[in-house]
Amino acid sequence: MVEPHPLLIALIDYYTPDPSIVSELDKNGVSLSYVGHAEITKMLIEIDPEWSWEPAAWVDGRPATFQQAGLIKRRDGTATEVPTVSMWGRLTLLGVTRVAVGSVEAHKPDLDKELVSDFLRNAAMRFGLCLSLWAKGGAQPPQQRTRTVVSSSSSGWQPTEKQQRFLRALGYAGTMPTTRDSFDRIVEQLKAGKTAQASDEAPF
Repeated sequence: MVEPHPLLIALIDYYTPDPSIVSELDKNGVSLSYVGHAEITKMLIEIDPEWSWEPAAWVDGRPATFQQAGLIKRRDGTATEVPTVSMWGRLTLLGVTRVAVGSVEAHKPDLDKELVSDFLRNAAMRFGLCLSLWAKGGAQPPQQRTRTVVSSSSSGWQPTEKQQRFLRALGYAGTMPTTRDSFDRIVEQLKAGKTAQASDEAPF
């Protein structure tokens, strides 16, 4: 049986955010749904405590940014020209790096913070996090059906409290697995990590 890639599991688990963390933003008459910077950061940590990001380029010790005339659509179909600032960067999650961009209106008072925030939301979307907010109709990802076929025998499975305590005791700090296959894989990885650590610390 082939195990799904960890990033595919993350896509399935985080494709649709909990409605309680979704906010609405009115942008020139258009209502946009989004998940805030803190919640996105929480998801990234749950998936990979060692995640990281960096700007694509630096200028005078600061992340390189680019100012341009952006077009923001209104509800009536017209567009308004607004100066915007964009920043390209790289997000690394579970050892995979993807390029993304953040952009905000140039008049924002906390421009740097908002650029990072928008970049992280855009970059996280590249990994499938909260992708339903960007997809038309919020449809479920086709990978959901793939995972069901791969792990059909574990459909609806959840770890017991004892199994959850066991994972925590092994040092696991991520989201609890939703199939027995992924539970067993995590246990094997954690045990292998502890064995390797013990080997590194052994005297010669």
